[in-house]
Amino acid sequence: MTLLARSSSIGQGLGMMRHADEHLQHSLELSDSPPAKIESGPRLSTKTRLGKVSMSYGEGDALYQRALANHDSHNRRHGYTMTVLGRQIQEGYWSKLLYLQSVLVQELAKPAEERLEWIMWVDADSVILNPTVDVRVFLPPLEFGDVHFLGTTDDLGLNSGIFFTRVHQWSVKMVSATIAVPICEPDLDLEHSPDQRAMEIVLNRTGFEEHTVYPPRTWFNAYYHDDAFQGKRGDLLVHFPAVPERNRHMEEWLNMVDQHPKKWAIPYEETTYEQDIDRFWNDLSLRRAAKSSAEQSEPPPSPR
Repeated sequence: MTLLARSSSIGQGLGMMRHADEHLQHSLELSDSPPAKIESGPRLSTKTRLGKVSMSYGEGDALYQRALANHDSHNRRHGYTMTVLGRQIQEGYWSKLLYLQSVLVQELAKPAEERLEWIMWVDADSVILNPTVDVRVFLPPLEFGDVHFLGTTDDLGLNSGIFFTRVHQWSVKMVSATIAVPICEPDLDLEHSPDQRAMEIVLNRTGFEEHTVYPPRTWFNAYYHDDAFQGKRGDLLVHFPAVPERNRHMEEWLNMVDQHPKKWAIPYEETTYEQDIDRFWNDLSLRRAAKSSAEQSEPPPSPR
């Protein structure tokens, strides 16, 4: 799939949003249960209702379907829904944002007690390594109810291959603003990955930045890069963004996970996640408290 998208074609794609129901009908449902009514895996009555969303079509689709089947096993274990866009609805990766927008709108149209609470976007070039990890552990504690987006960064900036977004009006606004970037700001250089760069620009702006948090990338977006896995045994998954010979490497990892599942999987209690996650949110809480205290202690501006 090409990464380039013309502003005019994106505008046409925005018009497609009124056909969201049709797009969803064309998606591949990888869960045996309807959204918000999980029959397999743990019941969600006392858990955050979470669903994964992805897309898979075109060249390499068979391999991506195999990777998504790997995710499906993880979904059933922990009680997530998963919807996958099965056909292209826009040039480049803009289909991703249009589809995510349609899923958000569909969820928000449901009664609050039935809708998903969080969506985890997963690119189809990712493979679950440790299915014992319930991705809900990464979600912000209750005191961080103003956090609506969890993403990760690398040396190039935001990586939008794996992220969490709350099912909330804020997320609809964020995705809409991202889609609008090349239309409303055509002179901006969106570089090699326009949709990803556009999202990064939006998330750095007032109204979005303060609701966005970036945990350590290896928690849920560890790369295979330079012929090496950047994570460690017990980490959730491996992701293959812009990897030369990606299909070959993905197939090798899928074979390894199928044939030797314990090579990377260990019980959650034996991972470092629990202490790492507690430390991260505690540190963020302290930083927020210090910032708030400093702001309150600032003297009022002198009258003119």
